[in-house]
Amino acid sequence: LLASYLFKENNDFIIYVSSNNYKASKCYDYFVKILGYENVNIYLTGEIVATEVDATSKEFTYERLQTISNILKGNKKVIVTTISAISKELIPFSEIKSSVVSLQNGSIINRKDLIASLIKLGYHKVPTTNAVGDFSVRGEVIDIFPINHVNPIRIDFFDNEIERIVYFDKESQRSIINMNVNNIDIYPNTELIYNKKDVIKKIPYTIDYDIMKDINDIENYTYSDRLFKYVRYMYDNTESLLNYISNKIVYFENSDILHESYNKTIEELFYYLDSKGLNNKYNFAYFFD
Repeated sequence: LLASYLFKENNDFIIYVSSNNYKASKCYDYFVKILGYENVNIYLTGEIVATEVDATSKEFTYERLQTISNILKGNKKVIVTTISAISKELIPFSEIKSSVVSLQNGSIINRKDLIASLIKLGYHKVPTTNAVGDFSVRGEVIDIFPINHVNPIRIDFFDNEIERIVYFDKESQRSIINMNVNNIDIYPNTELIYNKKDVIKKIPYTIDYDIMKDINDIENYTYSDRLFKYVRYMYDNTESLLNYISNKIVYFENSDILHESYNKTIEELFYYLDSKGLNNKYNFAYFFD
């Protein structure tokens, strides 16, 4: 109630930190009842083992991306999260901010460069665009379903000039009348933005199957939460979610319980790394102290 009240009275983001995903989900439901869905985001990460075997919820990823896009736009929210999520090492916020693709009617943009940028930003090239995160290319037309949009957009090119940007219906694939737009920003559909050549050459040579699979995914921009541990190979400096937001009020639900939860997470991490023989072999990134 206090956090909700201050959210209404201030221009700050409210970060509400719980000890685990279950408690955070319950808190999220309470905030939604008080403030409405439009004012609340949830930012959760999976457990170590679940992350490594790609068993984390895709919903977690979607909600994190929604949170980040709202931070980029400066749309203040209550962000419900956990101690492990705010301790996670992430790429610098400046890199995410600079990766946003801005498109405008009449502007000149190399179509091949745009396609390469979309792949790097986590968008999936498919025959027909009908889901968030998809894009497709048909002649001089590029369809994109950006994150945070209800409908996909269609970009008509004449050579490398954008002639028209219009929303279209994902079911009928027909343009929506009177829904032309002059300009639009395409936000990342991934939390990991990097130059694959720079990253791969930094990772020590190995014949370990799991590491080789990760390297292959990095090379092909096949994103998964499993690749977060390579963030130090992507950037010299890493940041946390709290670094992403300048104007914020942070509520810690219970400091003793949060410390206990954090320590348990670190213990599980070391146990996992020992079981896989990965301790001290690589400069992996997981959690800040």
